[in-house]
Amino acid sequence: MPKTNDAALAVFISAKTELDEMLERLAGLSANHFGCSPEDVNWGHVGMLDITAPASAKLPGSQAS
Repeated sequence: MPKTNDAALAVFISAKTELDEMLERLAGLSANHFGCSPEDVNWGHVGMLDITAPASAKLPGSQAS
């Protein structure tokens, strides 16, 4: 009979739920261009994406190298 670890599974599901919610918020922000109109974009916005994109590329299963 396989062993189970109910406590680890509960923590995993909780962490996954939090991550899913964060990704949903991030997708919403991205769809709205992070609240920036083309006329308002400045180098600060570029810097924010330059920090965010490489960090997300390090996530397991990312297609980015």
